[in-house]
Amino acid sequence: MFFTTYKAGPSHVGIYLGDGTFIHASSARKQVTVTPIDKAYYVKNWVGARRIPSG
Repeated sequence: MFFTTYKAGPSHVGIYLGDGTFIHASSARKQVTVTPIDKAYYVKNWVGARRIPSG
């Protein structure tokens, strides 16, 4: 999952975990965090996502 944060274009990345959550390194909390994907900040700053095929 890619988000635009402090500059234009993708500047933050997370990994979708399922059940509407993703894991990412939160600069605000200064730790790795699990966050709902429907949180307003991330919905607003969504750039896109890619699926990495398994195998």
